[in-house]
Amino acid sequence: KYTGLCVAFGKDINGKLIYADFQKLTHLLVTGTSGSGKSVFLQAMMISLLMRNSPDELKFVIVDPKQVEFGLYKDCPHLLCPVISNPSQAIRALAKLCVERDRRFSLLSANRCVNHDDYNKLRTKSPELGLEERPAIVCIIDEFADLRQTGGKELPEYVCRIAQKARAAGIYLIIATQR
Repeated sequence: KYTGLCVAFGKDINGKLIYADFQKLTHLLVTGTSGSGKSVFLQAMMISLLMRNSPDELKFVIVDPKQVEFGLYKDCPHLLCPVISNPSQAIRALAKLCVERDRRFSLLSANRCVNHDDYNKLRTKSPELGLEERPAIVCIIDEFADLRQTGGKELPEYVCRIAQKARAAGIYLIIATQR
């Protein structure tokens, strides 16, 4: 059974649809040469997620160092924060995601839940508990290699912290890079 975090990737050589659920995928690394369609692919995945989820169910953090690919999403209600183009802002946003990850793990532990999906099921089944709604968060970082060169050594540390355990807390990472 696929959740609202199911995304379409395309078709295989036999015309069969290729899709996956982020709750099973963990994180995603998108690579390719300049002009190969990485940003278009990211936008297609975003649209797939936008069409299946309300702003209460899903939030995006978008890091766009080129400042051109994701500008059209600036008024999207699904954004957790404005589209980020500055390396220092990207570091702050990733640091806040690490704090949110830890906060969510505390909520999971306090409510004896294994992951974000379990927490949401408990919240829905037992409204009398008054559990706060925690939407899934998808963090998209375009041009990661360029951002890493200008962002300092903290950037990969935060990305690593998010990649290690954030999936269970409902935080997913999609990174696109040429290298």
